[in-house]
Amino acid sequence: MSNRKILIADNYTLSRNLLSDLCERNHPGFSVEVYQNGRDLEDRILKRGFDGVALMILENVMGAGPRGVDVVKKYSGVACEAGCRIILYSIGEQDVLDEGVRNSIFAYIEKAQQPLEEVERTIARALL
Repeated sequence: MSNRKILIADNYTLSRNLLSDLCERNHPGFSVEVYQNGRDLEDRILKRGFDGVALMILENVMGAGPRGVDVVKKYSGVACEAGCRIILYSIGEQDVLDEGVRNSIFAYIEKAQQPLEEVERTIARALL
């Protein structure tokens, strides 16, 4: 199966909608799945794995369930083997960036600091 899905997980509705709209508008060949917390995302991963997933975009604080960095630590190896790249974002948490880099994330975005155009360029690079 080809990698044609983007998974987005964030407990903030505005952020989820913004990222989902951005991906759907600029990457129409990909379907977008949106999760409002780490528990729902992890349930999806456990049930269906990473087959067909090209990219995960994770906010570090995702409400119920694991944080984004915990998902990265637990699943980055399997995701990488399946061809899935991971973008992790948070609000200026150096320890989150460090842990993400140790676990081979594709990119880190500092939430509310990078212009939307830069976020889109990061997503586009991840989907190449």
